[in-house]
Amino acid sequence: MSERHSEKLNIRMIIIAGIFAVVCAVYLMRLVKLQIIDGPSDGNNGVETETVERQVVIQALRGQIYDKNGKLLVGNEYTYDMYLDYDAMPYTRAEWNETLIVAAEALEHATADENSDIIPSKSLFCLTGQYPELAYSDEVLDASSEQYKKVCERITTDEFYKYYIKKHKKTETDKNGSYVFKKDQLISLVTPSDISDFYVKKYELDAKDENGVPLYTNKQITDLLRIYYDIEDNTFGMGDRILLASNVGLSTVTYVSELYARGVEFHINYSRYYTYPGVASHILGRIGEIYPEDWDHYNALGYPMDAKVGISGCEYAFEAFLHGTDGVMVIVEDKNGKVVDKYVKTAAIPGKDVYLTIDIDLQIRAETALAETVQYVVDNATDNTPLNGEDCNAGAIVAVDTTGAVRAIASYPTYDLSTYGIDYPSLYEDPAMPLYNRALQGLYAPGSTFKPGMALAALSNGTVNTDTAINCSGIYDRFSDYKPTCWIWNMYGKIHGDENVSTALRDSCNCYFYEVGHLMGIETMNRYCTVYGLGQPTGIELAEKTGVLAGPDYRNDNELNPWVPGDTVAAAIGQSDNLFNPLQIAMYTTFIANGGARYSAHLLDSVYVFGDSSPTYVNNPSVLSVQEFSSAHIKAVHKGMYDVINDASVNYSSYKHFMHLDEKVAGKTGTAQVSSKASYNGLMTCFAPYESPELVVTCVLERGNSGSNCGKAIAAVYEKYFELKNASVNADAQQKTE
Repeated sequence: MSERHSEKLNIRMIIIAGIFAVVCAVYLMRLVKLQIIDGPSDGNNGVETETVERQVVIQALRGQIYDKNGKLLVGNEYTYDMYLDYDAMPYTRAEWNETLIVAAEALEHATADENSDIIPSKSLFCLTGQYPELAYSDEVLDASSEQYKKVCERITTDEFYKYYIKKHKKTETDKNGSYVFKKDQLISLVTPSDISDFYVKKYELDAKDENGVPLYTNKQITDLLRIYYDIEDNTFGMGDRILLASNVGLSTVTYVSELYARGVEFHINYSRYYTYPGVASHILGRIGEIYPEDWDHYNALGYPMDAKVGISGCEYAFEAFLHGTDGVMVIVEDKNGKVVDKYVKTAAIPGKDVYLTIDIDLQIRAETALAETVQYVVDNATDNTPLNGEDCNAGAIVAVDTTGAVRAIASYPTYDLSTYGIDYPSLYEDPAMPLYNRALQGLYAPGSTFKPGMALAALSNGTVNTDTAINCSGIYDRFSDYKPTCWIWNMYGKIHGDENVSTALRDSCNCYFYEVGHLMGIETMNRYCTVYGLGQPTGIELAEKTGVLAGPDYRNDNELNPWVPGDTVAAAIGQSDNLFNPLQIAMYTTFIANGGARYSAHLLDSVYVFGDSSPTYVNNPSVLSVQEFSSAHIKAVHKGMYDVINDASVNYSSYKHFMHLDEKVAGKTGTAQVSSKASYNGLMTCFAPYESPELVVTCVLERGNSGSNCGKAIAAVYEKYFELKNASVNADAQQKTE
């Protein structure tokens, strides 16, 4: 990782060095002009006796976000806002005009070369064409338009009224003492040339040199007319700035600095860009202005009110690393309020770079596989049978290694962070809820994916051993008033007969687990479930819903119907009130896969200080709970999960998705009814390789009809995982031989 990281740092340092050099050049040229070319302003041996200092914030660059292999996921685009800064404007009208000409030329340069966002005139300039052949714009001729109203306001001022009378040699009254016209009649009398000539005189745009040659071309006069017209509609005095253009690139900054124009200022901005647009949007998150309810928190940390902060996803979770520390620039002004010096008092400290546990190549495959699988379910729904997957339209998939490092999180449907601002109204209104992160926020009944945990608990607790046989007669008849059935009885009118723990998992026999749940009791079941992390926070740094672990406590706390024995047997097969998010199910599966250690799920891999090649922080795996199990019990559960995926004679619907893989996968399917008006939810959770588990993949398909359908997406993720792993091994071997 260090070589990739060093390469990224070198590129980033070159970019930042270039930006810094240009900004320094602008400041240096201004300082030279002020102190050497212009010279002292008060004849006091060049020493200004009355100066005032003010401080402005130098915005710190935000840290960037990478995947585990050093691939950039979220970077910074550096742009500039171009302003007229009153405090930095020159003294004389001629110098003002020269500055504004450069500003106008810079706007043309920005428009032509950079597609910058030119700020539209707030004054609604009323004239079109080029001086002196100017005409009213079409809008002015409409008496109901804003431009018409603006023109009326301009030409009914005392200043313009006096100019008009003088220009046309009017008297205010005729020989009979009656007024020749009134101010409110001007609009019908004033011509475009009256307006342009007024501003030409007012701002000395008709000035000539000593030889009588005009100082400004007609085009320059036109540009100046437009800018002055706009300035008059803005508050532009001490401490004020007028924004001319945003998203201006370095070439425009360089253009202005070469021409030198006092008063044309640039403010450095950055925006986030995504090297994989539309991928990992639910993970990465966004930055934005501080929410009012969060202001006290950020104010205590020293953030300015206009700071951009992470407001969702990793941008929010790792704000402390990414934000950096703003610097301070001191601006020195003379007694007239003009800038005479600038210097950096405190340099800005860039934010740190964050490396995630995510493998972006695996993430891409997870997202595409999930979308493809949803479509696969819809396409393969039987036309003449309702509610068998034709309504499937959403889901989630999670890939996490056995130490809790999350390699991929996908939620479908999804969205594109790079166009979020434009797309938000439609995203918000979409009934499929693409903004909803189903992997962390979605809560689902686990169905039969719950059974491996029940099997391990029953073995460990001594309720059963690996050889204990429990008979499945299709109907569980322990209770007189409640007789739940096995799925094989419901679908085919058949029974499983005697089942041990491994075959019961393979066959997903409800009757076996009804009896196991009854014998253990809800308190014992839930003690193990808590160790597994079900109904508990996973430790992930992003916001998640922790779900519901069914039991008397939940019923009592929420004033629901009292818990009865029948609820226990329902809970034992993942029904009743049980609701978990997909990541919780994945982390519970890692516990079973690694034989009894529950790790904290995490997205943060490491943190780098800008300029360093070694991490300043490494996020090591964290164990949340441990339970010792005998190897025989672990093997029995693993064997049952192995047969779910690999016994084609029993579970071909699952087997067909995985049979092409070189590595063996173990897992468990689950199907859960949500509504009588919708297809069942489908779930599957797996680990691989079977002999030495490395990666757990869990998938949920809303209205996916069958848990086996999830196998298509999960198998695609494993295929990509092993491909990437083999490529890495081969690359390492090649590097060693070289």
